Amino acid sequence: MYVQPLRSADPPIVPRDRLSAFITDVYHNFGALHSHNRKLLDRLHAIQRDEHPVINSITAAVFDAALNWREEYMEYITNYPIAEYRIVDEMANNSLFKDFVEVRFPVICIHNLCSLTPLLVIASNARGIRTQTAST
Repeated sequence: MYVQPLRSADPPIVPRDRLSAFITDVYHNFGALHSHNRKLLDRLHAIQRDEHPVINSITAAVFDAALNWREEYMEYITNYPIAEYRIVDEMANNSLFKDFVEVRFPVICIHNLCSLTPLLVIASNARGIRTQTAST
């Protein structure tokens, strides 16, 4: 799911009076995580520019990310049960949201092996939503 499409949907997918709380509960500190991931990507691009065509190591950049972003990731992970509950509850009670999720997170089938993308796994596991297989 994406925050911007939820915010800009007209008519709203999640009622406007509940949208802000829903986004906070589901995405929690996604802004901080996005910022950290952006810094890592910028650092990886710099390494690529400086060391092209042979990149010796990305260890320093990844190690820095692991050490310095730990607190934000730990906060995000501990919020997972709340996010899971809110997604499942909203899908069960809001058909617009259920359609929104299913369009953006389809069942993926490769060589007769089917799986759901992670967000839909949450919803399907919790509510028993039938998943398609390659043969159905």
